[in-house]
Amino acid sequence: MEKYESSPYEALSWDKNKDPDANQSGLYITPPELATDITRCALDLMGAGRNSVFFGDPAVGNGVFFSILQHLLDDSSIKSAIGVELNNQIAQSTRSKWSRYGLEVNSGDYLHFDSKPDRNLILGNPPYVRFQHIDKAYGQLLREKATKASGLKISGLSGLYVYFILASHSWMREGAIGAWLIPTEFMDTNYGFALRQYLTTSVRLKKIHIYDDALPQFENAKVSSCVVFLEKNGAREDDYVTFSHGGSIDDPQQSRSFSIGFLRSKRRWTFEMLFGEPVDSYGPTLGELFEIKRGIATGANEFFILKRDEAYDANIPDEFLVPLLPKSRTLSSAIVRRDAKGLPAVNNQLFLFDCSLEELELRRKFPLIKKFLDSADEMGIKDRSLIRSRRLWYRQERRDPPPFLCTYMGRGTNTVSPIRFIKNESDALATNTYLLMYPKPRLQVILDQNPVRERDLFDLLQAAEDADLRINLRKYGGGLRKIEPRELGTVRLPTLPEWLKEALENKLDF
Repeated sequence: MEKYESSPYEALSWDKNKDPDANQSGLYITPPELATDITRCALDLMGAGRNSVFFGDPAVGNGVFFSILQHLLDDSSIKSAIGVELNNQIAQSTRSKWSRYGLEVNSGDYLHFDSKPDRNLILGNPPYVRFQHIDKAYGQLLREKATKASGLKISGLSGLYVYFILASHSWMREGAIGAWLIPTEFMDTNYGFALRQYLTTSVRLKKIHIYDDALPQFENAKVSSCVVFLEKNGAREDDYVTFSHGGSIDDPQQSRSFSIGFLRSKRRWTFEMLFGEPVDSYGPTLGELFEIKRGIATGANEFFILKRDEAYDANIPDEFLVPLLPKSRTLSSAIVRRDAKGLPAVNNQLFLFDCSLEELELRRKFPLIKKFLDSADEMGIKDRSLIRSRRLWYRQERRDPPPFLCTYMGRGTNTVSPIRFIKNESDALATNTYLLMYPKPRLQVILDQNPVRERDLFDLLQAAEDADLRINLRKYGGGLRKIEPRELGTVRLPTLPEWLKEALENKLDF
């Protein structure tokens, strides 16, 4: 096999800002420096097998992995190399560049290539296409095919990369090594469960390296990236998997190992679970104490949420204005006080337009509101799916003012939690940038018996920000963290006060 003698980096003409529409196409070119680290690690895992490589790349693109492989191995070590590329133009270009050096480039949909010579090394950066951008019928076909082949139940929310990994199982011979550059989201989402199950039951998971959010590997991809190394062999419960973070694969900033048995026992593999400090929390879960709901989704915040002067100029009667908490970053305190009217004592108070009157009656009784209502047509908001689904397009979800809230997402710092608890003493509601926390009936009775307990409970919630809460956060690109209602419900209070302990021990109905 002829060897390409120039620098592989020069050969690839890599442009990291190549595609402004990459979020829909899913095409993110693999940086050569990254491909080099991945390929080196995969070859190390192959051991003696690296002397006889049968290489495959299911999303070959411009041939970056093959290029690196050529420069890391002797001429005689690569026995066969096959790449598949959906984009015919890219496939032709890559074929023209690399075919004389031994890379066979097949043009077509890899997920429907049913007959391929087996491989002992697969390196891939599959397209990152979210489920929203996958044709519905095509996605259904992929799920049925993957479920039949793997025996796993695949979520309809899965990204395209999940199908690439599962489809490659049959392309790998026993003992083959696979390395996949994919988003980290599969580790801590419900729809990632099938892939986590595959990695801990169908193959031997060897290593996962998570890249530092501060240096995104794909500047136009708003995701956190990792590389997953696996071996096609039966999983063993006492196997240990190395998780690393930051730096390079060979020289990470953090590294820890966990048994397959431990990973199987966890619903999700959150970043804080993997790399955070061990947490001892003895109190009840928030799900035992609170009803947790999402905040109000208006469908058009720019129309329904108004400042006081905007509502006045629009001639909206006060009876149709519901006080609303502002975004958490504008709050000067974690406790929102109330003014004499029950409104939140904050600067730039906000209000939510909400009305139960039929539109004809609303316009007849309050003719001055006509211009405001007509502006909804000019803005085109009535065509939005959420608003279109309502009987009255301006009628909002029913919510009571929540006494406690939790921010839904945030970035935070080393000293400030990305997710914060808020104590609301006003009559204000909140949008879906918050999770709303309502004490269950018996807890509310106990709190009402002694007002001091409500503040004690809030102190415990704030203490949980630096303890159990961090373990349950989902990690996204750019350092963003999120938490869903169900996950918030699993967070435990760090301690158990006597007044609450007595209630729990007496098995009072919460």
